[in-house]
Amino acid sequence: MITTLDQVKTILGITDTDQYIRIEALIPLVEKDYLSIRNKPFDRVYKEYLALKENETLVFLLLKKLLQTLTKFRYILMEF
Repeated sequence: MITTLDQVKTILGITDTDQYIRIEALIPLVEKDYLSIRNKPFDRVYKEYLALKENETLVFLLLKKLLQTLTKFRYILMEF
């Protein structure tokens, strides 16, 4: 599993329990999306991400955070 309920709550700043079931249901979907993009060239994934930008859903927010993290790692690796 790429993330946990607690990690998602922290990333999104969620403190109440209203969204727990929804988040737990979405984690496997986001993981599936991640697995489908992880070996693609960064530029291609970024273009797909921009196409998703219009859809402001929780899945989008999780993917957005994932891509931001991947971008940070990409720049860190480029420094080495």
